[in-house]
This record gives sequence, C-alpha cells and structure tokens, in this order.
Amino acid sequence: MSVRNLLSLALVIGLTCGTVYVMGDEAAPLVEEGSDFAEEADETKALLDKLTITMISDVIDERTVVIRESSSQGGRQVLRLGNVAPIEKGSLSVEEYNERLEAGKSALERILTKKMVWYKVASADHQPDATESVHGKLEEVVLGDIWTTEGRHINSLLLKEGHVVAAKHYEEELARDILQAESEKQKEQSYKDLEEAIKESEKAKAKVAKEEKAAAKKKAQDEELVEPIGFAGYIGVTVLFIIVVFSIWTGLQKKKKTSPNRKRGPLERFWNKLKFLGSHLS
Repeated sequence: MSVRNLLSLALVIGLTCGTVYVMGDEAAPLVEEGSDFAEEADETKALLDKLTITMISDVIDERTVVIRESSSQGGRQVLRLGNVAPIEKGSLSVEEYNERLEAGKSALERILTKKMVWYKVASADHQPDATESVHGKLEEVVLGDIWTTEGRHINSLLLKEGHVVAAKHYEEELARDILQAESEKQKEQSYKDLEEAIKESEKAKAKVAKEEKAAAKKKAQDEELVEPIGFAGYIGVTVLFIIVVFSIWTGLQKKKKTSPNRKRGPLERFWNKLKFLGSHLS
C-alpha cells in the first residue's frame, strides 16, 4: 500500500473513532465542530460505521475471496460477491470459457490481493447457508459487498468489466462507489456535464448566428425589390420623358412640312404671296 493510501486510511480510521487531533505544543482538534468539513466527517463516520475494514488474504475465483476477520472467532471468512453470478458458458469452447474465468480471477487478484478493503455482509435472510471446499477445507461462504479503501465498489467494477453477470440476491443501498471514489466520479460527471453544456451552447450560438445571417440576407433582398427610385431616379425618368416627347413632336413637325396635302394657314399663304411677288419684281 502506498504512503498516500496509508495516510488516507489513517485519517478515515481516525474519523470512525471520533475527533482527530494533531500534535504540537498543545493537542488541538483537526476538525472544528460545526464546520462543513465536520459535517462531512460525520457523514463519513456514519457511512463507515456500516462497514468493516479487513485484509484480503486470498482470491479463490472471479467472485470469491478469503478475508481476515478482526474478531477472535475463526480469524478468516470466505466472502462471495453478492448480486453477481459467473458468466455462462453458452457457445464458448471449454478453453475460451476457462480463459474468461481466469481473466476474472486475475482482475480480482490484481485489485485485492493483500490489500485493505471495506466489506459488508448481507443480512442473514439472504445468506446461502452452505459450505464449500476451500483449499481442501470445508468453510462457510457468505454473500456481501467489498470496497477498496478509496471506495471503489468491487462488485460493480467486475460487472462493468464483464467478468461476471448481474444477479439478484439482496438489496444493498451502498452498492456503488463511495468515499473518495464517489467524489472523483461526481467530479468527472460534473466535467462531462460542463463540457456537454458548452457544446450545446456553441451549437445554439451557431444556430442563432445562422438564422440571423439568413434573416439579414432576406431583408436585404426584400429592400432591394421595393427600394424607391430616389432623386436621381426621378431626374432620369424626367429626362427620358422629355426625350420621348421631343422625339414625337419633332416627328410630327417633319410630317407637317413634308405632307403635300396639308392645309396652309393665313400667315403661311401671305408669306408665300410676298415671295412670289418679290421674285417677279426682281
């Protein structure tokens, strides 16, 4: 066990025994009454009062271990993980099935062998009331739950990794990660929730920006269709109107001059007579 785990374990054991003190010129309580940490310590103490701390001395199979009991009765106990069952052979070959079982046992050995753990035995109503041969000796087997000193729930861990399958033996309110493991899981979940919230926020912002861009484009198109002519436009229309009218008037005047059958006015007839007399007099 690492030094860090030993220190953590010592603090936890201290919490289960009562107030923790530090040494100095005068002994002083490490946890002040009424503080948030004191309340958390009380909750931790209440939780650990339901559990027993022990050492794993041997791993029998993927869901069975031998623990050292602190009591003077017997000194050891065979404990089987509750609410889990061995994997089924199904279509697996004998070799494949044995490899799966050995992998489960190896996983349990890696996590628990010669390690301090917390455990809780299920109530007597849910015990199998049976004995099994362990290393050539008949021993009573009890069902229960095991946690590492950090609080990792071994039953759930093996189930998650696929070394065992779910079963229903009894109800256990603490069948989950507890202590430090629970806090780390909650922190990890908080980070995931925050990351997901940020992603959703970015998606929402991108959607709003896209909608605003589309709305601005549509507005510009609508304004372009109904945009008023303006002063310059009126000038242009007026000039065009004058040109058209002048062209029409010019055409009419030319038509009047070139038409042989048009009727002459008095002034025009008088002027023509003057021109005729002037040409004869000359």
